[in-house]
Parts: sequence; C-alpha cells; structure tokens
Amino acid sequence: MGSTRRRGLRAGKERRDGAPSRMIAAVIGEVAQAGRLGRIAPGLAMLRGYRREWLRADLGAGLSVAAVALPTAIAYAQLAGFPPVVGLYASILPLVAYAVFGTSRQLIVNPDAATCAMVAAIVAPLAGGDADLYVMLAVALAALTGVACIAAGVFRLGFLADFLGRCSSGS
Repeated sequence: MGSTRRRGLRAGKERRDGAPSRMIAAVIGEVAQAGRLGRIAPGLAMLRGYRREWLRADLGAGLSVAAVALPTAIAYAQLAGFPPVVGLYASILPLVAYAVFGTSRQLIVNPDAATCAMVAAIVAPLAGGDADLYVMLAVALAALTGVACIAAGVFRLGFLADFLGRCSSGS
C-alpha cells in the first residue's frame, strides 16, 4: 500500500508540474509533424500504417514489375541514344522518388516509348552527333521538365490535365 500511495503522490506531483500537459503537447506535435510530413512526403507518412503482412505480396509485386520494367527501360534508353545503364537509373530512381513523394500505392513510374521518342527527337538534332552534349542536353531537358512539373504542383495546375486527351487501352 505504501508503494501505491507513493505512486499516487508521484502522479499527483507530476500533474502539478505539468508533465501530462507536456505529454499532450508532444502528442499534438507528433500529429502536426505527421501532417507536415504527409504533405511533403506522403509515402513516408504512409509507412506509419504499413502492415507486416503486406510485405510478402509487395515484394512479389515489386519483383514482377522489375522483371518487366528493367529490360524495357534498358531498351528505351538505347533507343533514345543513351548507354544501357541510363535505363537502369531511369527505371529505379523515379520509383524510389515516387515511393517517397507520391500519393498512390498503385502507380508505376517508368520510361515509355513516347518519352523515348520525344527526347531523341528534341535532343539529337541539337547535339549534332556529340555524345557528351547529347547527355547534357537530355539532363537539362529532364531538369526543366521536373521544374515545370513542380511549379504546376505548387500553383495547383492539375486541372489543366482535364484538357489533355485520355489514353485509350483498346479495351
């Protein structure tokens, strides 16, 4: 009974010292920080709710997507005039970035034939056969495109996508 009474006194003393209110403030701070994190990096915020039982299915899905996406990205890189290793970077790094900064768990971000053709059509005439200039121009094009996409996100211009044509899958 003496130890219970001491705990009660200690708890009472903590209340007078403001410890519970500090705890509540810390919890509110965590929630606020999770909200900020969710706005900046939704993928990291989603990890808080990730369940261990999803891991096996997610690994299987990731491996099956990689089995198709990696060879395709390597081929597209070569078609666009880049070394094959560029295709590896172009297929892995955007996926990691989207996993952190993206909002959907069911989206594949990868190079495609249309992007490959557009990059080659824009950069090849400007490079004039110089491989180093070709790579620098392609990097500059990618950086400018990224800046334009970020600016569109900041200025909430997503509604403009409604004016673009929809893809048709033939089904």
